[in-house]
Amino acid sequence: MNYSVLHQRLNAWFEKNKRVLPWRNTRDWYPIFLSEILLQQTRVKQGLPYFHTFIKHFPDIQSLAAADEQQVLTLWSGLGYYNRARNLLKCAKILVHQYHGEFPLSQKEALQLPGIGPYTTAAILSLAFDQPLAVVDGNVIRVISRLFNVNSDLRLSSSRRKIDTLANQLLNTRHPALHNEAMMELGSLICKPLQPVCTQCPLTPFCEALQQDTVHKIPFKSPPAKKREIANYVIILRHDHHFLLVQRPSEGLLAGMWEFPVLQVQQLNHGISEIERLLQVHWNMQEKITDSGKMLHHIYSHIRLNYRPLLVELEGKRPVLPGYGTMRWLAAVNFHTLPMHNAHKKIFLNSNPSWFNN
Repeated sequence: MNYSVLHQRLNAWFEKNKRVLPWRNTRDWYPIFLSEILLQQTRVKQGLPYFHTFIKHFPDIQSLAAADEQQVLTLWSGLGYYNRARNLLKCAKILVHQYHGEFPLSQKEALQLPGIGPYTTAAILSLAFDQPLAVVDGNVIRVISRLFNVNSDLRLSSSRRKIDTLANQLLNTRHPALHNEAMMELGSLICKPLQPVCTQCPLTPFCEALQQDTVHKIPFKSPPAKKREIANYVIILRHDHHFLLVQRPSEGLLAGMWEFPVLQVQQLNHGISEIERLLQVHWNMQEKITDSGKMLHHIYSHIRLNYRPLLVELEGKRPVLPGYGTMRWLAAVNFHTLPMHNAHKKIFLNSNPSWFNN
């Protein structure tokens, strides 16, 4: 494989077809750093509005480091994988207080930062500082796998090591930032997972998978382990047009996020009278269920959440629910002021509008 010709073809295609993105055409490390954290496990189209929001609220690393966690989580709300947001803030504070507001140029030091793994380290050091490091994200894995016809299971660490080796072997060390951006863009726009546009690919002369007619089989990843099932009744407590929101524990799934109170059960097969009995047992509530919504589902990396919202109209004194620490009563129009996770945001869209509009 003639790498020099490949590099020329790849770079020419990129210069002609690259998308205009706000973190491109800059060597300022901060917007590159911010974009790489935001786009972990996130498509550019989904992450772009969040980038604009964050850069508006935190135009530099100093302003980000001065923020509090709830402020960052609120702006992050809806993007998922919320530990990224917490690590972003921790990382910003370290960069300001220990590195005087600069990003370390050493791989070893960068890897010690919260939320900064091998991929993110390579991306920041390559794209912002032009260091000769191959950036291997999901798009690049797909391009490399097809270029070299790598058909082994990507869930195996040996397969990932092989991909990394090939990516570094292919790297244009004279222009690493340009090369890495072009490879990621090629994977995103042309070498797509299900419908690659091979007729428009600048690297078809070099693609072993295309020559072997295995493009549709590569990359190969074995099925994931079965997700753990969790079932919740979500209790919408309404009192005088305000609703009770509670904060999740500071550790574990969705740490620090806000939600409606929940009752976890084995299965969502209880009758209304039985659910009312559970409310009395767990929370000493005597009120009847006013209305019930349809069952909803939300998928996490290792969990399938099944949940059903239930409206309870309260009269008299507002209850204090045992088992919860921080609680807030808010009107529906003010829900956006707290970082509520996506599963419970779905309730607004899928329940009777009168629940929240009255």
